[in-house]
Amino acid sequence: MTQKPVILVVEDDAEELARIEAEIASRYATHYEIVARATGDEEMLEELVGEGRELALVLVDQWLPETTGVELLATVKLLSPATKRGLLVEWGSWGERAT
Repeated sequence: MTQKPVILVVEDDAEELARIEAEIASRYATHYEIVARATGDEEMLEELVGEGRELALVLVDQWLPETTGVELLATVKLLSPATKRGLLVEWGSWGERAT
């Protein structure tokens, strides 16, 4: 049996992670494996890609303790160029200079 493509969500806030995972799973879990992580790094991405897993979509919070979402998404692009990528930002924060 072939494995489902993966939708990966990385969000360090446990409550937000659970909410996002539930929303995505309710709509896409039939056709995708939903993987939700509180942290993300190059090693975790390499592990998924190295296992031959198809990363269909990676959604990453902009502000993570050990990196930024932009940096992690840049790594995704290097490891799996065909993967769709999305940056999660808090509602209203897109106008802030740091974001």
